[in-house]
Amino acid sequence: MWIARPGANCDGGDQILPVDWLGVTQRGDIATNYQVMPGDRVYIAEDKLVALDTALGKLFSPFERIFGVTLLGTQTAKQIRFFNDPNAGTGGGGF
Repeated sequence: MWIARPGANCDGGDQILPVDWLGVTQRGDIATNYQVMPGDRVYIAEDKLVALDTALGKLFSPFERIFGVTLLGTQTAKQIRFFNDPNAGTGGGGF
């Protein structure tokens, strides 16, 4: 995690202020607890495992949808056939 503050370094570009999140939140270390000013941009690095899970979800989601609709249609058709069958639920022998 870091803060990019515009126009504060010696070259006139952004000043990068690294934030020790664990230090600030768990140890009470205020050395990197910066006040966010107008124009600042806060960057948070991605968790690689979450990024992989999201990418896989985007890849497999269309296939899951197709298979889900196919399964739902198949089960619905079986139920319609079951209810239209005059021998359904009687064990096939009638009363």
